[in-house]
Formats: sequence, C-alpha cells, structure tokens
Amino acid sequence: MTQVTFTHGPLGNEIAIVPLWDREDRCVGYARLDRADFDALMADGWSDRWYLNKAGLYAYPSVPDTAHRGANVTVARLIVGRPAGRIVRYRDGDRRNLCRANLEVTQGHARGKTPVERKPDGNSAQNSEGAYDE
Repeated sequence: MTQVTFTHGPLGNEIAIVPLWDREDRCVGYARLDRADFDALMADGWSDRWYLNKAGLYAYPSVPDTAHRGANVTVARLIVGRPAGRIVRYRDGDRRNLCRANLEVTQGHARGKTPVERKPDGNSAQNSEGAYDE
C-alpha cells in the first residue's frame, strides 16, 4: 500500500495526500483530494498507487484501469463520475488539486492536461505544479 497521509484543509475538511509516481518508480509529487472521495475510490476497488501520467506536454494524476490492461484513467474523471463527452476543468489550474470544489465539468472534448516546461537544453524541468517530467 502506498503511503497516503491525511490532513485538514482550510475549511476544516479532511484531505488525502496521495504520492504520484513516474515510470521509474520515483515519487514526483503529491495529489490532494477530499478524504470522502479517496475513501470512495478505495471502496470501488481503485488502486492507491497513482501516477503522474503525461500526454505530450501535459501531466495529470492517473490510476491504472485494471479492466483495460495498459490503460489509465485520470483520477479527476473518476471523482466526477467519468462524464462521457465532457471536460473536467481545474478551477485553480493545478491538476494535482483533485478536491471536488476545484473540479468543474463542462461541455466539450478533453483537450489537455498540465503543461510541462522544458529547459533550453531540451531536458525536463519542473512544471508549474512542482512535479518533474522525465
């Protein structure tokens, strides 16, 4: 089991802090979400081993979809009920902030995730969320 910790948010609500792993099995950051949503994901059988998945220049927290070998599901979509044909937006722009109050479902097709900045030499740099892309 991954080392998930719990704390209280600014409004007194319980928050789960979940490590995010890269392909080399290194912790590259943390996602935070409401404790009730974390508990619901665990009760539904989702793993607590989450990854900072990247798609092109974007990175977002995801979890392996055991029903579809090799596929991943973004945690934000699981929290809001996997709405087909809808976009999940992050009100504060931080894709690691998975608190329900930060997630907004709108019409349209998913376009992107969190941009990852590159250093001038082309190597990975810390992105706007403090996570590194390899």
